[in-house]
Amino acid sequence: MEVETHYSLRCLLNAQSGLRSTAAELAKLRRRLDKMLREKGMETARPVHDSIVRGKEKLCSLLNSSRLSLLEIGQEELASASQKLVSAVRHFPIMAPDYTPMLNSVLKFADLLPIKDDSLSAALGHLANLAKIGYYPTDPAHVAYLSQALVFPENSKINLLDPCCGEGLALERIAQGRNCHTFGVELDDSRARQACEHLERVAMGSYFYSRISHNAFQFYSRISHNAFQLLYLNPPYLSTIGANGTRTREERRFLIETIPHLTEHGVLIYIIPYYRLTPDIARVLCDNFEKLSVYRFCGKEFTKFHQIAVLGCRIPRQDGSRLAPAFLSRVEILEQIPTLDELPPESYALPPATAKVQIFYGSVFNEVELARQLESSALCKKLYREENVLDRMDKQPLLPLKVGQVGLIAGSGMVNGYAGGEAPHVIKGYMQPEETITVTSAPQQDPNASQMMYQHNKKSNHLRINILTPHGIKSLS
Repeated sequence: MEVETHYSLRCLLNAQSGLRSTAAELAKLRRRLDKMLREKGMETARPVHDSIVRGKEKLCSLLNSSRLSLLEIGQEELASASQKLVSAVRHFPIMAPDYTPMLNSVLKFADLLPIKDDSLSAALGHLANLAKIGYYPTDPAHVAYLSQALVFPENSKINLLDPCCGEGLALERIAQGRNCHTFGVELDDSRARQACEHLERVAMGSYFYSRISHNAFQFYSRISHNAFQLLYLNPPYLSTIGANGTRTREERRFLIETIPHLTEHGVLIYIIPYYRLTPDIARVLCDNFEKLSVYRFCGKEFTKFHQIAVLGCRIPRQDGSRLAPAFLSRVEILEQIPTLDELPPESYALPPATAKVQIFYGSVFNEVELARQLESSALCKKLYREENVLDRMDKQPLLPLKVGQVGLIAGSGMVNGYAGGEAPHVIKGYMQPEETITVTSAPQQDPNASQMMYQHNKKSNHLRINILTPHGIKSLS
């Protein structure tokens, strides 16, 4: 899967083209409406009136989409202007005699979008910086705010999952002192190895190629339905191109793919930039969760990454189309979003565990986890570490060894070391390769013919035994 780093710039180019064409179409529709009202009346002009309504809605949609892309590439001033322009277009009266002021404002904004050479270089530089960052770990203070909002069940050891766990620090802090199992998935090899020190199970490699199941007989089932009581999701903030060539945002893709892991009434903690809480993501959340709440990060942390935390409890899938607009309106005015330190303690109760996660593997073999599991395995300790009675005994062969057997044992290096007794000595046996060359002449019938010579090479191994005694070294062969 290839990362499309210039996705936001492509969106701005499409928005600019759409704004210009829609503005031109609205000007034509307004003139046609005037003509039809004069000649045929309002009833006949109704379809044109409705087309103008749809044109205004399209302008607002294009302005909103450009606002998201502007925020992502660090153009906050233009993003703010886009938000104000949306409000102006939405409240502009359809029957106003002159659309010129409103349409000129839209066209001027379209001209300011950063797709020219001078502004494009700055936007690309910002995107390059984002690419270098790679991932956005949540700082400990904000993890503490989220952790204190959770209530863990008594007498039940529950499962916590972080599909983009990084070094595993966030989930480790949430689980600290709680009765739970921690599971993480991490694409980056070095961060995954660090996560192995902080989480119980780590699947290395892409989450989308992992194997997670609570049923030991469903090894090829990637998703373990209803096995986790907490889903901590802080996905990558970028767009990708799939195998079929379509573009998708990773924030939305991770959300859709990981929801089935949560048990009913399980809690979601979803961390994304506030401008990425788009209508499609709001619809997914309202379809699958209740008790949805939104909090923005505090102070400098919000200034750096513009992050919000969305919390909710999973419910059976419903039609959330009527709920999504109201939920989305909570993030339209940034100042009205409460900060995370205002999140009430113990406001989200985690349900008890109902299934055990038996299969949890990534696309990359995790040698670190295997070593850790072998280290704690009672069977491995019994097989390889505990000496049995026979190991502690001096053993004698059942029958006397023959000369050939002694030679094989000595040549293999097993007859080595110190031998005590009346004549203490040190013995060392080894095999020495030797090559013998024999030259012979062939029988000659013609006395005048050249002499034919044959060379025979013979390779063999000879046993050598060196014995170190108080009187010197003796060599046996």
